[in-house]
Amino acid sequence: VALRLDKTHICLFFQKMASNTVRFNVGGRHFEVSRALISQHSDTMLGKTVSEAWNEDPEEAVFIDRDGEIFAHLLNYIRYGRGGKFFSVF
Repeated sequence: VALRLDKTHICLFFQKMASNTVRFNVGGRHFEVSRALISQHSDTMLGKTVSEAWNEDPEEAVFIDRDGEIFAHLLNYIRYGRGGKFFSVF
């Protein structure tokens, strides 16, 4: 069975994929994270930052004026429950 996708279906597919992620610009480093991961932590400042109440344009990257390397460790912590060497110093 051949699957034929026209341009409209392909555009809709990529729009849906984009809406399932959140983009961050943290200190010049760019991250793209699943919205499902962030919504698991909706009671945190990070979760509230991307909520509909705070984020006027969900298609725009959320700018956070902090160190992108530390943010990468934070993402690993919420993804895997550990943060690597950054969190081992505490």
